[in-house]
Amino acid sequence: MSFSRSERDLVEIANLSNFSHSFAGGQLQPGPGWLYKIPSYDTQGLYQRAAGSFPVRVERSSALSFYLREPDLDATLSADGKTLRIYGVNSTPELRKIKFALPANIGPVETAEVFVVADSNPVADSEAMNSRDDPHRVALQRRKADLGVREFDYSFAPFAVTCWSSGWRTRENAPAVRGATFTSRRIVCVPRG
Repeated sequence: MSFSRSERDLVEIANLSNFSHSFAGGQLQPGPGWLYKIPSYDTQGLYQRAAGSFPVRVERSSALSFYLREPDLDATLSADGKTLRIYGVNSTPELRKIKFALPANIGPVETAEVFVVADSNPVADSEAMNSRDDPHRVALQRRKADLGVREFDYSFAPFAVTCWSSGWRTRENAPAVRGATFTSRRIVCVPRG
C-alpha cells in the first residue's frame, strides 16, 4: 500500500501507477489475452468501505503485547452511526476464534455480512498469490452473517483479511460531528481456544 501524502483528513492510498503495471506490483496485471487482480486490490476495497467513518476502540483481554495479538483488530463506525465494520488480519496458519461484545447502546442488528480475502485452497498458504494460470487463488469471498445478538463468536481464517460489517437501527440520534463523539463506543474482545 502506498501512503504517499496526507491532506487534512484524507489519505491517498493508491495512484494510477500502483493500479496497473507498476513493475509487476500493480493492482491489475494485464497480458496478451489475460488480466488478473493481485490480492491487495480486494484488500484495499475492504478498507475503502470505511471511508468517512470514525474509529471505534477495540478492547482486548489478552495479556500479550499489542504487537503479538492475533488477529490484529480494528473497527470503524459510519458517519450516520448505522454501520459497524470490524477488520481482522490473521497472519497465522491457525483459525483464530474471538468473542465480541458490542456496545449496549446500539439498536437491534438488521444486517450482517462478512467479506474475506483469503487463499481459496483448503490448506491456506502465506505465500499464495494470483497468476495468469490461477487468477482467483486469493479471492474475495462474501457471505451473509447470521447475527441478532450483541455477543457473538467469530473465527478468523488463516492468512486472511476479514471485514465484518453490520447495520442496525440506532436507539439515539447519530452524532453529527467528528471522531471524538464516537470514542465512548467500544468493542470488547476475548480470545477463545
